[in-house]
Amino acid sequence: MFGAKLSKEGFEILYAANADEGHEMARRHLPDLILLDINLGDPDGYTVAKRVHADQLTKNIPIIFLSNTEVKPESEKAMREVWNAGFMHKSIDLNELVNRVKEATQ
Repeated sequence: MFGAKLSKEGFEILYAANADEGHEMARRHLPDLILLDINLGDPDGYTVAKRVHADQLTKNIPIIFLSNTEVKPESEKAMREVWNAGFMHKSIDLNELVNRVKEATQ
C-alpha cells in the first residue's frame, strides 16, 4: 500500500524480508530514507534502528518508524533525539505519508 503510492510519486522503493536483509540493503544502496516497522518481531524496529545508526556507513540515513499501535509522546521524542527518526501510524493518510517522505529526503 505505502510502496505503491510512493512509487507513483517517483520514489524508488526497496523491500527487505527481515532486519538483516534490510540493514545489508541499506549498506549497499544508501537510501535517502528508511521506513521501518516498529513491530518487526525479533529483532524489533528499535533494535534495527540502533544497528543502522551504529554503522558508520548508514548512521546518517533518516528513519521514519511505522506502527499500528500508538506511541507515547516521550517515546516519539526519543525517536527524534536518539535516531533522528519520525513516527507515523500505519493508518495515516497516504498523501500525508508522501509529504513526510518528501520532507525527510530533502
